[in-house]
Amino acid sequence: MKKKKLIIGTLLLVVVLTAVIIFTFNSPGPGDLPENSAIKEEIESSLDGVRIEEIVDRQQVGDDHAFFPFLTDDGHRGMSVWKVENGKWTIGASDNGGEPSLWKIDPEDPDTFYIIYHLHPDDDVDKIDFYMKRERNYHVTGEHQSYVPQIMAKEEVEVSRDYGVQPVPEIWRKLYNQLGALTPTFSISNPNQQIQTSYVSYDDEGEHTRLEQTLGNQSFSNGEQTDFIIWMDPLELEEEQVH
Repeated sequence: MKKKKLIIGTLLLVVVLTAVIIFTFNSPGPGDLPENSAIKEEIESSLDGVRIEEIVDRQQVGDDHAFFPFLTDDGHRGMSVWKVENGKWTIGASDNGGEPSLWKIDPEDPDTFYIIYHLHPDDDVDKIDFYMKRERNYHVTGEHQSYVPQIMAKEEVEVSRDYGVQPVPEIWRKLYNQLGALTPTFSISNPNQQIQTSYVSYDDEGEHTRLEQTLGNQSFSNGEQTDFIIWMDPLELEEEQVH
C-alpha cells in the first residue's frame, strides 16, 4: 500500500511539474502596448502637476520596451519610456521635457543604448549633431605606463519630425565596448567613466540653436536609466578634432 501511494504521489508531482513547465513556456506575454488612457494616467502620476493633452506616438523598442512622446496641456513636449515587468507593461521613466537623452536599457550592454528626444517646434531645429567623446588620459601603475588618446565621434541626425528614438551609432557601441574591455577603471558602469555625450542643434539655415522651449523641469525614474545628453557650445568644436 505504501509503495502504491508513493507511485501515485510521484505521478502527481510529475503532472504538476509538467503543467508548470508548459504554463511557463507557453504563457502569453504582456500583449499589445497599453491604451493611451492608461499611459496618460501613469505619466501624470509620476510627474507632479503635469496634465497630458496627447500621446503623440507609440513606438515599441524590442519585445519589452516602448517609447511614448507626449504633449502636455500647456504646450510642453515630454517623453516616457516603458518596460515589461512581471509580465505587464509598466512605466520606466518620464520627463516633462524632450531634451536629447541617452536611454540605457541595459547599462552594461551598449547594444541596448538609444538616443531619444522630443523637440518643441518653436526651437526650430532642423538638424542635430551628436558627439561621443573619449577624453585623453594618462595612467601610471607601478612600472606600467599607458596613454589613452582622445577620440570624438560625430553622428548627424536630420530632424524630419519633432521626436525620435534610435540606436546609438555603431562607432559609439564599439568605443563603449572597448572601454569596458580595458580595465575596471574604464567600465561603462563606472561613474568616473571617461566618455561624454553632447549635442549641437541647428536651424534650417545652419545656425546654432538652443533648446529653450524643449527643456523640462521634472523627471521620474522607475529603474530605466535615461541620461541627459549635454548641450555643447559650438565654439568648443573649433578646438576639437572630429573623427
